[in-house]
Amino acid sequence: MGHSIPHILSLMKSSHSKLYLTIFAALAFLTILTVSVSYLHLDRIKAISVALIIASIKVSLIAAFFMHLKMEKKWIHGFFYIAIFLALFLLLLVLPDLGWSCAVCFGEGNDEIKKGFFWGILLLLTLPVLLTGVIGTKILLATHKKTR
Repeated sequence: MGHSIPHILSLMKSSHSKLYLTIFAALAFLTILTVSVSYLHLDRIKAISVALIIASIKVSLIAAFFMHLKMEKKWIHGFFYIAIFLALFLLLLVLPDLGWSCAVCFGEGNDEIKKGFFWGILLLLTLPVLLTGVIGTKILLATHKKTR
C-alpha cells in the first residue's frame, strides 16, 4: 500500500499502463463521439441505435481489459456471453419505453430544463479532468522535489 511516488511513476511506464492509457483514450473518444452524435438530431430509432452501438463498444473494452476478461478461461467467456444475451433480451423488452422517456434527448424547443441538464453534464464531465490534473500535478511536484 505504501508505494513511493517514483515507484508509481515507474509502474506508469510499463507496457500494461500504456495499454490501459490507450483504452482510457479510446473510452474518452467514444464518450466525446456519443455527445457529438447527440447534436446531429437523428430521429429516435437512429439515435438509440447509434447510442447502443457506441455503448456496446465501450462496455466491451471495459470488460475485456479493465475486468481482465480477455485473459480468462473459455468457460468464463461462456458465462459472460450468456449474461450479455440476457441483458440484451431485457433491453429489447423495455426499449420502447426507454425511447420515449428521455425528454431531454428528444424534447421540443429550447427550454430551461434542457439547458440545466446540458450544464450539469458538462460540469460532471469536467470534474474528473480537474481532479486528475490536480493529482497529476501533485505527483509531478513531489517527484521534482525529491530529485533536487
